[in-house]
Amino acid sequence: MKIKELRPSQIFQAVLLFCFFVFFLIISRWAPVAGDDWGYALGGRWNNPFMKAVQFYFIWSGRFFSELWGFLIADRKYLWNLINPLIFTGILYYLIKAAGTKRHPYLTPLTGAALVISVPNNLRKQTYTWIMGTTYVIPLLLFLICFVLVSRLIFKDDLKQYHKVLIGILSFMIPLYMENAAAMLCGFWLLVCLYAYITKNKHLKLIVLCTVISMISTLIIKFSPGAAMRSEGEHAWFLALSLFEKIRYNWGYFVYYTFMNPNWLIFLLSVIMVLFVQRSAKGKERVILTAVFAWGIIQSLAALSFRHLGTEIMSVFIDIETPGSLILNTMMYTLFTAALFWTVYRFVREEERKWTLICLLFCAGGADLIMLISPIFDARSSIYTVFMFILFAMMMLEELQTEKRTAYVLAGAAVCLGLYYSYHYFFIYRMVNLINQKRMAQLTYYAANPDDKDAYILAYPVDWVHSADVVEGDTYHEEYFKTYYGLQQDVKLNFYYLPEYTEEAILHG
Repeated sequence: MKIKELRPSQIFQAVLLFCFFVFFLIISRWAPVAGDDWGYALGGRWNNPFMKAVQFYFIWSGRFFSELWGFLIADRKYLWNLINPLIFTGILYYLIKAAGTKRHPYLTPLTGAALVISVPNNLRKQTYTWIMGTTYVIPLLLFLICFVLVSRLIFKDDLKQYHKVLIGILSFMIPLYMENAAAMLCGFWLLVCLYAYITKNKHLKLIVLCTVISMISTLIIKFSPGAAMRSEGEHAWFLALSLFEKIRYNWGYFVYYTFMNPNWLIFLLSVIMVLFVQRSAKGKERVILTAVFAWGIIQSLAALSFRHLGTEIMSVFIDIETPGSLILNTMMYTLFTAALFWTVYRFVREEERKWTLICLLFCAGGADLIMLISPIFDARSSIYTVFMFILFAMMMLEELQTEKRTAYVLAGAAVCLGLYYSYHYFFIYRMVNLINQKRMAQLTYYAANPDDKDAYILAYPVDWVHSADVVEGDTYHEEYFKTYYGLQQDVKLNFYYLPEYTEEAILHG
């Protein structure tokens, strides 16, 4: 297609994607090598990355492609500086592609970009600008590609043969990155199988084949010798719990990371659902659904108030340790989830969109539900749930028939949210880059002066980057940190914090 044939909305989307790429290019360049990156960088530097990943499959983890990524890329940050923005730009592109932009060609892409930028801080730290955190992001991109291709296969039947081969390859690769990505993909394929069987889709055999492939790959990661060794050693205490005890242990994390943590996402999703219900439902049904979705608005705004203003009375909305908070949020978000399913089933008219949205809800919930039986449930584990909800919100926005004034207000809110977080991240990573320069000067000095056994190293603020400092007693990361930066193993690491992190304080502190 020639440039002059492009519609203004297509040009706008291309510009948005380019700006998105440049933004991630800048913050990726400024992000430091941190935590597990040190060990994987050294492992890849001293060994064949492929053979090292095979070795780790048998002694540490079934995440073969994640391990391979670490050994290949962690010691080549210059590659990651380019690959990371390409991955996130690809994610936004496929979110837009999957959601569609027929009704709102400007509003939907803007909202998607704003929601991607405004994810919770702990999720941003652990996945957006951490080399080993990218192992959570890659399967997300691959799943979105698979999602778009499968949608075309079922609803449009316009795929080439190589597309079908690609779907099979993705079905094998995705599970070997991350366990809950594997569970989400298997659940997705089972739902697609069911839909294809009911509708007598002519591609049922291919769909069944891809389902089997994804299940085989999931079994490969689940029953890897390395995963078994780690579970029986490091996580033996969790393995000894009953299923009910595991769920009870992780239930608070599930409610928190699924609903309470992604405040802006839940807020905007709730606003979209309220607007949709107001235009679709009638009578008591409209009142009840509006009240349920209003909870998402109230809880997310209260949580933002608690986080940014410290209003203690709002802790019940965000702090699961506050008495009654977990019970209250469990009850309300159970109703919230039921209302999402009911609203889609009752009021989305187009059958293809209806069943796609229902499938997305199952994927979003399933990706976090499977973590109930995992010994480690952290913010990064919820990335698939968060992004499935982002796609769901974008698709529901496309279902929303709005007046121009309402669309302008929503677009303005998305622009303000995106610009605020873009500026916030730009400031953070600019300061992080200055800290990194200061640290490299300090580390170079201590590497050149091995007789100096007390190393004083400027620490990063804990809310800015993930795992960039060595915690006292963490001998694993301490050893790799010293080796990576050429320090003697007997040197004592002293990480110090500044009273405030300004440019002048960093450079002269």
